[in-house]
Amino acid sequence: MPHQTLLAMAQRSYQLAHRAMPDYASKFSKRTCTQPQLLACLILKAYRRFTYREMEAWLVATDRGVRLTGLRRPVTNPADVLSSVKSP
Repeated sequence: MPHQTLLAMAQRSYQLAHRAMPDYASKFSKRTCTQPQLLACLILKAYRRFTYREMEAWLVATDRGVRLTGLRRPVTNPADVLSSVKSP
């Protein structure tokens, strides 16, 4: 899939999730990222069949992808973004 299509998918999934979900599940959230941002990353991860490491590398390498999903830049530790969904 071309890079532009991946960026468009990330942006669209973020926009839809932002309309459908609250930003944070709890008022005590660490506020590292919002639920719509996390969902957009997970949709892209599942679609591209990325591993968590590949997804982290994509977030670090793609400044535009980070901006489209609304993540703060720089992503100091992309593992923080995805760590909340990893299975124990």
